[in-house]
Amino acid sequence: MGYSMTQNSKTETKAAPLADRDKALAAVAALPEGHPDRPTLPALTHRKVWSVTEAMQLLGLSRKSIYDLLKSGDLRSVMIAGRRLIPDGCIDELIATKLAQPMEKSGRGQSRSAA
Repeated sequence: MGYSMTQNSKTETKAAPLADRDKALAAVAALPEGHPDRPTLPALTHRKVWSVTEAMQLLGLSRKSIYDLLKSGDLRSVMIAGRRLIPDGCIDELIATKLAQPMEKSGRGQSRSAA
């Protein structure tokens, strides 16, 4: 189990399970837009790298989709201390590349011709 370092009111450093941190982050994410305790995106832009889970949330994609993009080379990442991290610039590159490509036709709503 992973641990992060936290400080209590007596400024003693103690270990807290990352699961607790993740629960706290999920609770903040569940706050409605405009809530004073919910951070806004500009407050997060100082980050240089994102975890796969964070990239999923930023892009609104599934874990499988993120790993498919990594495998295809459309999204790049780095391994640091055994963690796969996605640099913020690589997310920007992915978006710019996808914007430059012509839109894909999904086939929805198109009539089929009889053969």
